[in-house]
Amino acid sequence: AGYESHLKGIPRGDFTPQFDSAGVERIRFRLPVLIVPILAMTLGILWLGPARMRWTVASIRKVLIEALILPRWLALASMVLMFLLLLGVLRNLGVPMRTDEAASLVSFGVADPFVIIGRYGTPNNHMLHSLLLWASIQVFGIEPWAVRLPALLTTLASVPLMAIAATRSWGRMAGLVAATIWVSMPITIELATNARGYPMVILVTLLMIALLPSLRLQRPGSGVLFVIAGVIGLISVPVMAYPLSILHAGLFLTRWGAEGIRAALRVVPLTVLTILLTAIAYLPGWIMATGAGPIEMVTGHMDHDLDWWGRLARTGSLIARGWEQWTWPLSGAAALLLLLPIGIGLVRGLGAGGVARMLASGSLIGTVAVQVLTGFAPTPWWTMVWALPFLILFVAFSCTPRKPCQGFSSKAESRGGLAGSFPLSAGLAVMVACAALLWISPEKFQREFAHRVGVGDVGVLADWLVEDGFDTGITIATGMVHGPINYELLRSHGLLRPVRIHAGAMKDPRPPIRFLLTRDAEARNANVIELVPAIGRSGLVLVRRKEFGEILVLTFDRGSAQSVPNRLAPSSDERPLEARGGNEASLRGAKWQGRRTGSSTLL
Repeated sequence: AGYESHLKGIPRGDFTPQFDSAGVERIRFRLPVLIVPILAMTLGILWLGPARMRWTVASIRKVLIEALILPRWLALASMVLMFLLLLGVLRNLGVPMRTDEAASLVSFGVADPFVIIGRYGTPNNHMLHSLLLWASIQVFGIEPWAVRLPALLTTLASVPLMAIAATRSWGRMAGLVAATIWVSMPITIELATNARGYPMVILVTLLMIALLPSLRLQRPGSGVLFVIAGVIGLISVPVMAYPLSILHAGLFLTRWGAEGIRAALRVVPLTVLTILLTAIAYLPGWIMATGAGPIEMVTGHMDHDLDWWGRLARTGSLIARGWEQWTWPLSGAAALLLLLPIGIGLVRGLGAGGVARMLASGSLIGTVAVQVLTGFAPTPWWTMVWALPFLILFVAFSCTPRKPCQGFSSKAESRGGLAGSFPLSAGLAVMVACAALLWISPEKFQREFAHRVGVGDVGVLADWLVEDGFDTGITIATGMVHGPINYELLRSHGLLRPVRIHAGAMKDPRPPIRFLLTRDAEARNANVIELVPAIGRSGLVLVRRKEFGEILVLTFDRGSAQSVPNRLAPSSDERPLEARGGNEASLRGAKWQGRRTGSSTLL
């Protein structure tokens, strides 16, 4: 109740919390479900015993060390590539706060950790990332670099993991090529500067690929690590179900083909354990939810209102959008040419054995399996980045010789004693990555990157809203604008969510109503008044229109309360600030004096 009242700006004594007596009864009804996993875990620990648990931990440690080892020359090349990627990220760290990362912060990053694990009513809660985001801002504050720190560190850690995954599944040169491609792609910088959980999905996917050789050889501890990694990925973002389906399906199919159905069925316990442990992690969200909880949230975004062909068409459209992001700044035929090495790598993987065949067959079968299980539900293009590790690996498979490296038998080999011309290749790879990172200027990246979900810099708009005053009327915004403007109001003015999100009809409209939306949203709606979620909106008229870059501020009031005719064109003092030659720095430094604006200032 304290958190919710503070979030909504209502004194606690005048506030009715969401979890009333009916909510408490619902929680009490669902709480006993926790007894099942607690009892199962207790029985499992008792069955293992101290000696077996120590042996399991030792086995896990051994498998993990084996999976993460690299030849010294490739480890050094990975470190240099990480440094280059960090420089590229620092050059582009000034990207304005995007819609989803801002919404994640104002909804969960500033909340108590118990709110993070107990409230799963929106896909913006990438639970593990939200917890790391909370920890980061507790230490460093809510500046953009601190908000993006968990995503940045995860993306950097993916560089050596990309090299390891490709090395253990195809060969050392494939590892060098894959790491170089990952560092050279603009989408990598986009992921590193976007405070979301998708880099964690990529990191976990790469770790699980690195574990496949040990799992294929049935090394003790490999199955436990495989399950734990899958659970971490699903806690990060539920879209981890796609890479999990690829990995589990590939493991099942290759075992079936090589050893028979009985060997293939050993994969089933790993799948079941992954699902059960993930369910335990999401239990608090289900217990606290008013409806079906996390499952309801996930299924609510599957577009099941479309028919079968409509879902397939939407999936194709979303894949095209994702492809435009992955291949930017290439476009058209140049971008489509990248399908050729991907296809060659996929075919070579199918023809090869071991992990490469697992990845290739799993990519074909596992992805289709998830689509069938979800009713061919389209997923947003920004969630499709789970596919990047597989696509990059297939490109590496297509252009390098296959010399799978399951481990290193001698110190000389681990130090690169068989390297030959490899150091020269590593140097060329670093030069390629460096050229790619320096080729695209930060201005071009921030201005032209395909389908960026954001509205630009909202600092001037936040200053203007504070100066205009929040003490009269209501300020609402569409989902696109809601997160960034609330983030800027919190960072610069210490205001916690003064702008309400555009949703159903408001119980107390209290005109005047300021409505924040993008130019695109206005262009798509001939009658913008229909977007205002107010009771009796037929009596509202537009009394002011202001422009702040891509964002419009439309002020509506009752017809009887205004003294000028309804107009859509801005007056001379309502043009964008840059058109009036305003001083952004002085406006950012302005302090709200707390004066009431009065209705006449709205005209």
